[in-house]
This record gives sequence, C-alpha cells and structure tokens, in this order.
Amino acid sequence: MRVIAIQQGRVQSRRRLFDGSVFESAYEKLPAAGPVRISDTGVGYDAQGDLVRHGGPDRATLMYASAHYDRFEEEYGMRLPYGSFAENLTVSGIDEVTVAIGDVFRVGEALLEVSEPRIPCWKITEHTGVKTLSERVQQTGRIGFFLRTLRAGEVQTNDPLVRIDRPHDEFIVSDVYRLLIRPRLTQEEAHWLLACTKLSRKHRERIAQKWAIDA
Repeated sequence: MRVIAIQQGRVQSRRRLFDGSVFESAYEKLPAAGPVRISDTGVGYDAQGDLVRHGGPDRATLMYASAHYDRFEEEYGMRLPYGSFAENLTVSGIDEVTVAIGDVFRVGEALLEVSEPRIPCWKITEHTGVKTLSERVQQTGRIGFFLRTLRAGEVQTNDPLVRIDRPHDEFIVSDVYRLLIRPRLTQEEAHWLLACTKLSRKHRERIAQKWAIDA
C-alpha cells in the first residue's frame, strides 16, 4: 500500500459543458511537487468551491484507488490522468471493499481516519468530458472515500500507507455507500449506520433526523 500521486486544486470559475452555466469549483487538481502538508482542513492549498457539500474536518482528504484507473481505461479505451476523480491521494493496495469506516492510516507524518464514502456527482463527467462516467462511477462503486486528520504532517509520493487501527470491521466503505445512496432505509439499517460512531457527523445527523433516532 503506497501513495502513487498527490493532487491539490484552487477554486476557479468554470462553465458547464452541457448548458453553459457558470459554477465555482476546485475539482481540477494539479500534481503536487515535493512534500505536501496535510492539515485538519485538507491537503496543501487544496480548496472547495461548494462548502455546503464539500470540505470540513470530516472531508479533509479524498483518497482514490489507482487500480480504478486501469478498470476505466479498459472500459472507455482512454487513460485518465491521476486526479481525474478530484482525489487528493491516489493510492495502491486498497479500495472501497478493503477499507472500513474508522480505519486509521499512517501516511508519511500524518495520521488519517476514514470518515465516509465519497458520493459521486455530475462534476466527474463535467471535468472529464465523458458523458457516462459519473453514472458509471456510481454503478461500480469505484467512488473513493474521505478521511479526517488525526495528526497533521507532511506526505509525499511513494510514502507507504500503513493501516494502524480498525475499530469497525463490519462497516466496509462499499456497504455503507450502498445504504447512504438509498432513498429509504429500514429502521434496522438506520440503526446499523448510526452504530458506526466514526461515520461523519453530517451523515449521522441526517440519518437520525430523517428516521427520528437519537444519534
């Protein structure tokens, strides 16, 4: 398990390819040259254009499996550059089915804790220009996942990715994602998600409020 690439992005105005409307986004990420510091708020100078849906301490870092790029290349016949899914850290050796909410990783000097699955949106297609890609990411579950920062520190390409704790064996990222995107949950499913104490605060509050459960 290793860091393959590091990306960061600044907020800029963009015009949508399909209707011409203007939006603010830091989706476009550039490769980081040399060590980058991961803080409570993110990776290096990385920013977010929509602070309601993105950013915050539970979403400080977005991690994405490098193996997914190979799969998409096979399916679409094109090689996407690292950072095409807006991830900060492209990593090898792990993915959504091998990582659980609450897993803690040592990366360089930093300690990062998995907080939630990434819920993909239309910006994947907007950035890449591949019309079906956002939908395909959702269908395949090749979504990536967010991490909060437990200890800030510098990280660089080729740093080992070491899992040092797993408090929740049962809350695999892919399983949690499948429930979070469903329009309705059973009481049992809602209680199961709320039992995951390391799941991000916004998701826990939304689930508790929607199903009238004490979080």
